[in-house]
Amino acid sequence: MVFDNVQHEKEKAMARFNRFRRIAKLWQFLEVLVVLGLIQFLIGNTIIFLLFMLCRQSESSGDDVDIYDDYVKYSEVSVSAQQGETALPPSEESGGSDWEKQIVVRAPEAVVEVKPQCDDVAVAIERARRRIKRFERTQSEKLKREILVRRQLPELQRSETGNRLETVRARGGVWGSDPEIGLMMMMWQLMWRLMWRHIINFWSENRHVGII
Repeated sequence: MVFDNVQHEKEKAMARFNRFRRIAKLWQFLEVLVVLGLIQFLIGNTIIFLLFMLCRQSESSGDDVDIYDDYVKYSEVSVSAQQGETALPPSEESGGSDWEKQIVVRAPEAVVEVKPQCDDVAVAIERARRRIKRFERTQSEKLKREILVRRQLPELQRSETGNRLETVRARGGVWGSDPEIGLMMMMWQLMWRLMWRHIINFWSENRHVGII
């Protein structure tokens, strides 16, 4: 009788232990799913960030090319206008009446050809001036945002951010030209460190308990 009671208690304890073990494994599986979701989220955001930076660089290079094209067009138009002015035939006093008629007929044509060229020159100059103003405005806005961010950050975080940005600039490369990019990269590094710290703590706790 006593042996049967002991056997029954032992079976109940084993069943309780197995139930606890199944619950622990289920909890472990759910935590692994959460960690995998975080990893996918970070990878997706990293890809989106890289695509955004590539598009931003392509837009800035496109603006530079447009300004250069406008300058080249302006130079070509000015040279062609000068050549058109110098290509007019000189008037001869001793020429016949036919030559005078040709001069009278051709002079308005030359004037008509030069006017559109002058209009193109004015349009090219105005377009280049607008692009230069837009470029200066974007640079000033970037500088204002950088000053505002530096004023809002605490003193310790601001010094740490400045050191990291100086390190990135000293190394050079893609991220060395913009302080905002260096700040975002630093935030990504902190997120990755927190995620890996959570994973290491999770595995160490489970190993200490004896679930794994």
